[in-house]
Amino acid sequence: INAEYMGAIQSGASLVPTYGFGENNIYGTLAQQYTSWRQLQRKVQKVLTFAPMLVSGRGWFNYNWGLLPFRRPIFVVAGKPIPTVKDPSPSMETVQAVQQQYIDALTLLFEVYRDVLDPCCEDMLLK
Repeated sequence: INAEYMGAIQSGASLVPTYGFGENNIYGTLAQQYTSWRQLQRKVQKVLTFAPMLVSGRGWFNYNWGLLPFRRPIFVVAGKPIPTVKDPSPSMETVQAVQQQYIDALTLLFEVYRDVLDPCCEDMLLK
């Protein structure tokens, strides 16, 4: 279970759902742009058991290559606070109920603002 939900309930703090549109656009992915980088990424993945991110950005004095993020807008939206009742030892059901409330509020934020703020974004996947 996620600690942030448990901590919010234990302290009685409200959770505020927020989503940043455009965060996925500030870096490019080399594995998508070049097949040779994708092959290298897969070989490293077999050894390390995870795929390292191979990202590209801009440089200090150029815009073609570097590790700084591209200058692209990020729009952050916030939803209504989700109140919690203070409970020093909440049950799993309580924590899961608050987590589901947060996920529902976050999904609603995404669906309301996605067409306006980032029409090219893909569907949001929450697990």
